[in-house]
Amino acid sequence: MKQYRVAVLGLGNSGMNIHCRYLSQMPDKYKVVAVFDMLEERREMARQMLNCRTYYDYRLMLCECNPDIVINALPSHLHVPVSLELLTEGFNVICEKPLSQSLDEIDSLIECVGNTGSMLAVFHDLRLSPHFQQVKKVIQTGVLGRIVQVSMYADFFQRNWNWQVMRKFNGGRLMNAGSHMIDKVLQLTGLDFSPAITCILDRGASFGDAEDYVKLIFKAPGQPVFDLEMSACCTYPPFTYNIQGTCGGLTGSPNSLRWKYFRPSEAPQRTVSQMPVADKDGGPAYCHEELKWYEETWEDKRSEFDVAPVEFFDSLYNTLENGAPLEVTLHQVRQQVVIMEECIRQGCFV
Repeated sequence: MKQYRVAVLGLGNSGMNIHCRYLSQMPDKYKVVAVFDMLEERREMARQMLNCRTYYDYRLMLCECNPDIVINALPSHLHVPVSLELLTEGFNVICEKPLSQSLDEIDSLIECVGNTGSMLAVFHDLRLSPHFQQVKKVIQTGVLGRIVQVSMYADFFQRNWNWQVMRKFNGGRLMNAGSHMIDKVLQLTGLDFSPAITCILDRGASFGDAEDYVKLIFKAPGQPVFDLEMSACCTYPPFTYNIQGTCGGLTGSPNSLRWKYFRPSEAPQRTVSQMPVADKDGGPAYCHEELKWYEETWEDKRSEFDVAPVEFFDSLYNTLENGAPLEVTLHQVRQQVVIMEECIRQGCFV
């Protein structure tokens, strides 16, 4: 097996705690040979953790190390310009999400990939989370009937004051949690559709000019209603999922799901009647029937943040070695940006 040499740009939470951490656990496939960060203390942490070369100048790093893959884990506003630079220089790139909030920028990256033949993979690993894979599986079985509404929540209470609450750095809940949630919606619906979108943005608990509350509702022909909420102002978070179908529903969070449904073949046959409904004594009543319900559960005590990155890097290795399609394509990311651009247009606030 070939071991791919990796350089990491940026040793923030994603660069250090996700990319460096999990790649170091896959030595048969990857080796982090160099890292770049502006902070000496983080470079020293990387030296201790990875025994790799560290740099204050990423261009010098690329020149001296010539890695097989470069991971762009810099702040979000640098994802597009630095990725374009790397692709133009002939490097294969993994870029953290959010890739961009602009279709023009996405299209420039797609054009650059076409012109150079370099690879650009966007790190949307959470679509590979075990709980989301199970949600997809349940929906695909059809036991819930036609899906009427899918509600997803990424709610908590947290006062934030870092760069991710600043617009000039492409911060905010829409670009961060929202990019993951919209990606999951597109996995459930397919890629090419133009939904009717309603979006509300607000600033609540955070100390910045970017939103920390997002309510996003959209509907496309033949698709369920999707109700997404991402809030840093919620002291009583709901379940991650609440899915409503014509034969049942599903609820749960990353470590535990349950779903309940009836089988139409076992239910009484009903037709609409204009006659009043009566109880057993002949008095007025609401419609009522006894359905035979089935209930199933799923549990996985592992953290999705331990499973999803490894799944992503395994999939990427299959692409590099065997030519398999990328798990996350630029076309899929472009479709996310179509939705996020409209959300920004609707939800802008002073």
